[in-house]
Amino acid sequence: MDHVSEKILSNIIVKTLRTGVVLSMTITVIGLVKYLLTSNNNRLNFSDFVTDYGFAFKTFREGLSHFDSISIMLLGVLALMLTPIARIFFSVIGFALIKDRLYVVVGTVTLTVIALSIIIGLFF
Repeated sequence: MDHVSEKILSNIIVKTLRTGVVLSMTITVIGLVKYLLTSNNNRLNFSDFVTDYGFAFKTFREGLSHFDSISIMLLGVLALMLTPIARIFFSVIGFALIKDRLYVVVGTVTLTVIALSIIIGLFF
């Protein structure tokens, strides 16, 4: 890999990570502001904290469709979690463009392991 290709790939990775973090932070802050504006000064009661709270995509989608503040904040967290995965995806594309087969294979295997982990976690 020559110096110019390495610099271009590095810039793509940095921009991907920066964009993901800024996007997730923006989404989370929007949800937080909406929560603070609509909570009617209700205080959260952490003495009734439930540790076995599950995540349901149906409830999440419904919450987003109603512009629910908690769902918006969860979307921000989800965007933050997807940022490193997007980095790997763009790295694989970059390595493919500069014909670095070893790193294309390594990145593809990594993405496959992540995808299988998500699928197994959702359905089993």
